[in-house]
Amino acid sequence: MIKLGLISFGVILSALIIWALVTVLCIRLIRSWNPGERWCLKVLGLSLLWGLVICRIHGYPQEHRLLFDEDAYGNMAVNVLFGYGASITTAFTSEVKHVERYKWPAGFPTLAAPLVACLGPERGLATFNECCGALTVLLVAVFACRLSGSITAGIVAGAAYGLHPVVGGWHRSNSAEPLAVLLAVLCFWAATEAIRSRSPNDWALVAIMAALFAVNVRWDGVLLGIPLVLLLRNTRIVQSRRAIVILLLAGFPLLADLVPRAATLARFYLSQRPESRFSLSFAVGNAGANFAFLAEFGPWPFVLPAIVGLCWLAWIPGPFRTTWQALLLWLVVHFSLLTLYSVGQYRAPGGSRFLLFPLAALAVAGASILQLRTHRYRARLGAALLLVFSLYSLTCGSEIWISLNALYASAHREHEAIRRWSRQLPSSAVVVSPLPYIWEAFGTHSVSTSYLSQPLPGVTHYHLGLFNPSPLQGDTSVVDEVATMHGNIVLYRLP
Repeated sequence: MIKLGLISFGVILSALIIWALVTVLCIRLIRSWNPGERWCLKVLGLSLLWGLVICRIHGYPQEHRLLFDEDAYGNMAVNVLFGYGASITTAFTSEVKHVERYKWPAGFPTLAAPLVACLGPERGLATFNECCGALTVLLVAVFACRLSGSITAGIVAGAAYGLHPVVGGWHRSNSAEPLAVLLAVLCFWAATEAIRSRSPNDWALVAIMAALFAVNVRWDGVLLGIPLVLLLRNTRIVQSRRAIVILLLAGFPLLADLVPRAATLARFYLSQRPESRFSLSFAVGNAGANFAFLAEFGPWPFVLPAIVGLCWLAWIPGPFRTTWQALLLWLVVHFSLLTLYSVGQYRAPGGSRFLLFPLAALAVAGASILQLRTHRYRARLGAALLLVFSLYSLTCGSEIWISLNALYASAHREHEAIRRWSRQLPSSAVVVSPLPYIWEAFGTHSVSTSYLSQPLPGVTHYHLGLFNPSPLQGDTSVVDEVATMHGNIVLYRLP
């Protein structure tokens, strides 16, 4: 437990170093900024848009959409607060509490732990992701301004990303994806500044630190290493002693936690579990389903031109050609990886969260392509049309999100069923469950199904969840049963 606690301290230290570096470098950028004409009105417009997006995100309902990820993250954050490190509970009774290291990295639950302490595991994580959403929209706008040289492009990119219903919904969830997207956008922006800035080593250091932290939030953050090599191949960060010292100080705690967690991946992703496995047999079906999803929810009239525009920007010579190539490369690699994943479809329960970074990249590309100087009047018309689409999202986004939310009803029903059962059970009850950390969040004693092979004195109930291997056999009685599209959820009373 001491080791896990030290790793949590290292994660917080790394986050503070990234925050301090970005703050100092942004102050330098502002001091050297040449805003041009009408910059006050444009900055005011960007600020109003930012406030509108924040209010829009906050207006989405907070509901569980993942089968167990969100509850596990909340439990990991609670265990961080109580000194157990970023681990999940496997047994919680009046006598003992057992935890184990889980497959997910420690970055997200550790950073969200202070808000969890103030607001609880559900509201705390959702509030943290709202903050991530606000920062991500701001970074998307700044990134678009930098690549196009136009504040107007930043307004358009911020509107296209921040007002999309998929974005708003997931930034009110308890998923780690919003933080991972924030770090990915920061990584690309910092790497771009490293190419153009007079202090390339400092920006390169921020990009590398953001990429390392992204891996410590979600495993697919390792994909950032591919475009990062392309962007930073001409920098001389390896010759900067200060950068090397900071990387060793802040990067070592992140890497120290990844190695033991990586050892747990085989029993989750390589054990033929239907909810988490990779196979070439999924490629064709997933690819077709994901293209169909984009056509339905993209919306396609914006997504297709943005994809074509990104490809064109990556092809033509220009000061930021390498950045466009890196963005396109990341999108291709990420989309290809999803086609091999058992739940890699955007239409799968929770799958639409994988759209967050592609939407950010396409928003930046679409806004930048509209602001090319050679097509100024067309650009203004296109920008106006895109803003009209954003306003349309404000009015119709709820309907789109309701149709998407229907895909996640099973996870929400199981979570709410456990909440209701916890209120009904006596305080002496002990439940055998595949999800003991959810029962712990509601104050009910529980143990994992892995304890079934051991003598379990005092156990009174059994929870048949969506991923139990099979129902109990023998003398049991059904207390309650809830039907979902993925199977029935049952609470049994044991003899």
